[in-house]
Amino acid sequence: MRRHSDNSHDWSKPMPFSDRQWKALISFISQSWFRRLWVRQEILLAGKDTIILVGDDSMPWLHFRSAIEIIASKREALAGTVDIHTMVEFSNARSFSPLRHLGDFFSLVAYTHAYEVTEPTDRVFALLGLVEGGFTSEIVVDCRKEVKDVHRDAFVRASTYHQDLKLMSLCDSASEPTWIPDLERIQLQRPITYGRAALCSAENGHAFTKEQLLLQGIRCDYIADLVGPQDSQNSQAELQATVLDAARRYLGPEPETWDFQKVQQFFLMFHVSDFFIHRPFINKMHEQLAEQISAHSKTLGGQLAHLTYYMHNRSIYLAKMGYIVLGPRGCLPNDLVVVFLGCHLPMVFRSIGNGEYKLKGPCVHPSLLAGEAILGEMPNSWRLSHPKRGEKPVLEDPEGKRHHIDPRLHDILVPEEWELRWRDNGTPFWYIAREDRWTNFDPRVSLEGLRKRGSIVKYLSQSLNAREERIHPTQRSN
Repeated sequence: MRRHSDNSHDWSKPMPFSDRQWKALISFISQSWFRRLWVRQEILLAGKDTIILVGDDSMPWLHFRSAIEIIASKREALAGTVDIHTMVEFSNARSFSPLRHLGDFFSLVAYTHAYEVTEPTDRVFALLGLVEGGFTSEIVVDCRKEVKDVHRDAFVRASTYHQDLKLMSLCDSASEPTWIPDLERIQLQRPITYGRAALCSAENGHAFTKEQLLLQGIRCDYIADLVGPQDSQNSQAELQATVLDAARRYLGPEPETWDFQKVQQFFLMFHVSDFFIHRPFINKMHEQLAEQISAHSKTLGGQLAHLTYYMHNRSIYLAKMGYIVLGPRGCLPNDLVVVFLGCHLPMVFRSIGNGEYKLKGPCVHPSLLAGEAILGEMPNSWRLSHPKRGEKPVLEDPEGKRHHIDPRLHDILVPEEWELRWRDNGTPFWYIAREDRWTNFDPRVSLEGLRKRGSIVKYLSQSLNAREERIHPTQRSN
């Protein structure tokens, strides 16, 4: 099968398969082999000459992968043919390709969350052969270890090596302590990999004991009201009805009065990536959503059905700042929304009295996904763009030119001992001659750099342990 460049945005063009062919294809990709985690490592380490065998038939793995990519990209055409659970099977089958380009532990855990393992520790052990970084040699494959110890060890070592806290976004699957993702439960979640709430700043998390972690962050907003769904509502019908109810409450009951910026925020909450909130993609979704609202429908159709993907075990809320937010189930009014340095998503906390807080999990807050908490609003007509799945986001100026350095940093002085350098692929890094080391993180958005500026953060520290979380809030100055 070949990918044709024409009609690249024609999602509704039918696929040339008979009912019998569809059933055969769905039966094939629904095989449990595609859902096994260890298979990912086996295929990727085997290389491009891998052959897939089914009975007496065989096919080069690259041909099979390309065919699945094309079929799965025709979402609207598939929407009327297969249900969302089958689409998850397509997602499983096409997941081998992006994993080949991922090297950090968080991305590998997130993209393989739905796959099956025999032992809970395999969530870590089955990925070690694919993870970049010397820290993997320090993790001993020992199935006799306690599951929580394996998860904690991997979290601390990976976060220290990569200098970020992206793994904290998996904490909506946590038990105790709440800052360690419970990878035994992650198969029930849908991890969110997009967002850049504070990723431009290296993490400043330090594990003091097995139960305690010290972090820095910024208190930004509060949960105000639940839109839905309730804890017990998980069916597709209930999720779709909630999307429509959220549109009526946030955008208004009359589509002709909708504000386009709020429409973008609405779709950003569901997609997280900016890819679908700009033309031409948003035009189609805007039109379809307006049709469903005008018709007083209780279900979504076509491309809109996939707005429920990240809603699995999550709910929609209104925030005190006036935005619409996707967050963990069970949030209550006055729960805090906090952005941690080094974390790509805002996090929700609940006060339990005496200055103590409990971590609930990550949230998608449309006004906090592009570094606004530490750098302020993006300049007019600039936007954060995710050019390819799994790759780091870049910034686009009004002319569409891509930049790796945030324009909000241009007027801030760089420390004398730091030197900006560029790799052959056009990405920047920083060299510190005095220490003879390099880093990907900009010194202007480090904790020290932010404190020197005095305009955003003066002081913040946070302690998390098994039963309580303490937050000393940041102070903002105008």
